[in-house]
Formats: sequence, C-alpha cells, structure tokens
Amino acid sequence: MEKYPAVIILAGGQSERFWPLGDKNLFSFLGQTLLEFQLKTLRQIGFRDFIVVANKNIDWWLKEHFYDVPKLEYVLQNNNLKGMGGAVLSAKQKILAKPGRPLYILNCDDVYHPDLHRKILKHYQREKADGYLAGYRVSSYQPLGYFIENEGVIQGIIEKPPSAKMPSHWANLVAHLFVNPVDFIHELEVENNKSIKTDDLYERALGKLCQKKVFRLVSYRDEWKILKYPWQVLDVADYLLSQISFKVSKDVRIAENASIEGKVIIEKGVKILGGTKIVGPSFIGANSIIGNNCLIRESMIGRNCVVGFSTEITRSYLGDDCWLHSNYIGDSVLEKDVSLGSGAVTANLRLDEANIFAQVKEKKVDTQRNKLGVIIGKGARLGVNSSIMPGVKIGKNSIVGPGVVLLKDIPENQMCFAKQVLEMKSHPYTPHAEIRAQFKRALKKGN
Repeated sequence: MEKYPAVIILAGGQSERFWPLGDKNLFSFLGQTLLEFQLKTLRQIGFRDFIVVANKNIDWWLKEHFYDVPKLEYVLQNNNLKGMGGAVLSAKQKILAKPGRPLYILNCDDVYHPDLHRKILKHYQREKADGYLAGYRVSSYQPLGYFIENEGVIQGIIEKPPSAKMPSHWANLVAHLFVNPVDFIHELEVENNKSIKTDDLYERALGKLCQKKVFRLVSYRDEWKILKYPWQVLDVADYLLSQISFKVSKDVRIAENASIEGKVIIEKGVKILGGTKIVGPSFIGANSIIGNNCLIRESMIGRNCVVGFSTEITRSYLGDDCWLHSNYIGDSVLEKDVSLGSGAVTANLRLDEANIFAQVKEKKVDTQRNKLGVIIGKGARLGVNSSIMPGVKIGKNSIVGPGVVLLKDIPENQMCFAKQVLEMKSHPYTPHAEIRAQFKRALKKGN
C-alpha cells in the first residue's frame, strides 16, 4: 500500500456565482493564489502526486507554474462533462495511468484546517476500508449533502434533502479518499450514461459505491470555509489571518509614531507613515505604502497598494495595485487595480441592522452577514465623494462618477454618473474685508 495517495484538486468550475470577481481558484490570499495555498498545504503534510482539473481561465497559470511543483499534472475539464463528476471523468486517463494508486479528491474552493488531511491520512494508513469520507456535524439544517451513516460506516448520501428528511447530522465534505479509484470511475461512467442529467452525478455515483463497498466516516469539527460567492472572500481571509504569526520584513519602514498591535505579516518594501495604526491580524503586501493617520484593522492588503491620508480599512480585502485616499472601506472586497477618489465611502450596515441580500444571477441571496460593504471587480474607478450602499457589486473596469449614491449593481465596463440640475443667479452680497480682518485679530489673541 502506498503511504500517500495521489491528490486530485477539482478547479474546473467557471466561478459564475463569484461575479464580479475573477476566477476564485486564482484569487490571492496572503500573497499566494488559492490553488498555490492548497498545493503548499498538502505538500507540507507529505503528499507529492497532484492532478489538477482546471478550466481555461487558469490554464495559463498552470503552464507558467507547471515546473514549480514537482509531480504536478493537469487536465482541462471537458465542456461536455459538468460538475464534480465531470471533473473526475475528465481526468480518467491520468487517474488510471498508475493502477493501484489510491486517490484523494478535494475541491480547490473548500478551505479546511490541515488537520483534516492528516486525520484522513491517519485512518487510511492504519485501517482497512475501501475509502474514507469527511463528514461535518451540523447543528441545524443547511442545503448540503448528508450521509446515511451507521456506526461510522457510510451507507449512502442524499443531496440537499428537505430539512424534515435529513438522514443524519453529518454533512458531506469533499475530502474523499478512494483506496481503489477504479471502482469510483466505473460508477461515474454508469451514472453518466443514464438519462438522468442533473448536476449531482458525483453524489449519485458515490452513493451507489457506498452500498457496495466499505467507506468510513472521518469526523471533522474545525473550520470549513467555502469560496462560492464573492462575499465569502471575507470569510476565507478572516480564517487565514487567524492562523498567521507575527512577521515583519527587515526593510519595512515604520514611522516612530505609527503603531502595530497584534499579529501581522508585513512584506518587504512596505512604508508605514506617521500617525497610522495597524491592528492585527492583518497582512500588508510587498511595496505597499500606508499614508499618514490611517487605521488598518483585521484586513488583507495586497502588493503595491497606496493607502492615502486618513483612510480606514476594516475587516476588508484589497487586491494588488489598489489606490485609496481619505476613504472608509468596511467589510468590503476590492479586486486588483481598483481606485477610489477622495471621500468615497462604503456603507456596510443597513439602518435596520438586518442581514444583507445580494443579487446572484436571477436570485436574491442572503449573505448571512449583517455587515457587508462593496464588492468591486478589477480595474474599477470610484469618483470623489461617491457612496456605495451595503452589498452592492461593481463589475470590472466600470466607473462610478463623483457624488453618486449607488444603490444597485453595475455590470462590467459601464459608467454611472449622477444627473444634477444647477441653478445660477446673481447675488447681492458684498464681501466685508473688515469682518474678515476682525476674525484674524481674534485668532491672534487666542479668542
């Protein structure tokens, strides 16, 4: 038996629900893409063989970094094979290239504590079963897949049952180890050849296999973050920041009257000017400049950013090359190369303090957050004194004019300006130089 199975990372989705942000697999956290983070974490545990099922949006990245990760293979997901099941079938030839090699299947956009991988590996190395599936115990219903389980053995899976028909409290996590993946490939092909064309191919095949083979439940109760919607960037960033240690590069320049509290990572070339306060956990990427009298709290700031005078950034995410000046950014996500004019602010709390809903395609989705600011795609520009209401999304390369109060989403490559009616007329007032002189004399006397 091989000590470490091969890992297949499913990254073939199109990130459609992630709008207005780019491909979630390449979204950067702590200076590395999510895909890099997953590969690095798994390599630190001991895994060495990797297969990435990718989409065309990340094909270029894999070609560029192919030689950075030894024993990395990748394949593009077949357009005719949808969902997770289609992703695994797209990699069929690479999976079967080494007969007898166990397979560990993960989603790129599911973030777990590394101990889950260690726990599954421990079960695999010490026990005898046909597979090991991670389960997350939920206290209340959520629209997830649930295991049919008996004394630690999984007998099936039901995808998104009605709340009254939950077969157990064990939700299915995509952390699945197959000792003999050939069996799973066979079930996938059988289900795929049926007339049923729903998006639960993977779950149907897994349920069938659990009825024939012995799959053990591996319980997990630690952090589980999903990157499905754009506001969930804040959840992932918050979790990853909670894991950091204090690290400040030697060449960072920090003014004497600037202060740092808590755990932070500040990369090389950063300048922090006078009167600024950084409250951890926070990350500031290389060569960024934090101007005078700024407040950075529990946030992630990318590389080559300029955070100008008197700006507050709270519980937010800024991608690389963002420029700010005298702004308030709260519970917001700004992708790469976003610029805000002086006085532009993000509202992050409804007046009734209720949960904030966001438009996703044709549906209103409860973000499960009562604090959520703006989500801005790369290359967007906001004019001076613009005000963005909670949960609004701005497409990439779009422009919001000065003074606009924005209440709804803006598509990509659009301009939004406020129409003003200006009235001009003559006035009878004459400036009084003596009154102004009196003011000046009073100031000199301290009155």
